[in-house]
Amino acid sequence: MRRQIIAMTVAVLAATIGFAGQAGAETSSEWEMPNVRNMVLQQAIDAVYDVTGPVDLKFDLLDKVNGQDVLNLTNWEVCAQNPSAGAQISKKTMKVTFYAKRFNQTACV
Repeated sequence: MRRQIIAMTVAVLAATIGFAGQAGAETSSEWEMPNVRNMVLQQAIDAVYDVTGPVDLKFDLLDKVNGQDVLNLTNWEVCAQNPSAGAQISKKTMKVTFYAKRFNQTACV
């Protein structure tokens, strides 16, 4: 019986330490923006979530050349980004902007 109590206590402590480590990572005020230029738009969004984890980010997806609505994320390529690669994504703004173009276009913004 005593071994079971000790084993359960160790398991609870291990889980608590594991969750505390994750919570510490989530309370970081900023994340480093990856370089996503020339990526398929869907892959770029996935790359940002790989850095931030499952948080509620606002993505602005803009076609500055033709003004088209960006609907199917796999039909667009990221040609510019804000914040730039290596800059910080702030938890205060929670915003990322991608300028996108169709694969057959040469101009971006």
